[in-house]
This record gives sequence, structure tokens and C-alpha cells, in this order.
Amino acid sequence: VLGHRGIPYRSYYCASKFALHGFSEAIRSEFKKHGIDVMVVSPGRTKTELFDSPLEKGVEPPWPEPEPVPPERVAKAIIKGIRKGKAEIIPHIWGQGMVFLSRVFPRIMDRILDRYS
Repeated sequence: VLGHRGIPYRSYYCASKFALHGFSEAIRSEFKKHGIDVMVVSPGRTKTELFDSPLEKGVEPPWPEPEPVPPERVAKAIIKGIRKGKAEIIPHIWGQGMVFLSRVFPRIMDRILDRYS
């Protein structure tokens, strides 16, 4: 999801996700003529071992974060996206909302995020 919206204190992570998103969009067009589909997966917070990492313990962002979704839910969304030929999937409802608000009301998202920077 952070490939759609930069947030305070995560610029390094957002930059890498923006790059992957742009790269995926570019190769989607290039590979289409070869019968290869490219789908962007923006899973949002997913319950993985990353949250058990010593680097992540005790590091809480200054904003409320949603509960991570189980990886099985993300996997099901990926399979469904492949079957439907989606260009992108965002399995987490929170992520869908964030991307929607960022696209439709970018200045409102700016004001929301400004509270935490």
C-alpha cells in the first residue's frame, strides 16, 4: 500500500515500494505481447515473522495501525486476482481505503498524515 502513498518516517520503505509499483506497471505493457501478465500485490500489514523481529519490537509509529491480516487471506486474494486477470490487488480493507482517499482526496490525506509528522 505504501507504493501508493508516502507516509512520514517511512520514506525509505515507500521509495522502494513506489519503484516496484512503477516497474511493474512498465513491464506489464512490455510483457503483454508475450502473453505474460504482471499483477501488483499491495498486501498492507500482513502477520508474518517480520513483526517478531528485534528490529520491529518496540518500534511503534505515531499513528494508529490496523491489525495485520493473516497470510492465508493475502494468498487467497492473490489467487482470486490471478483468476480474474487483475492488474493489482489490495487485500486489506484499510489499504483499499488509504489508496482510495489518496487518489480521490489527496489533500485530505496530507492533512491526516500531517498530524503525525
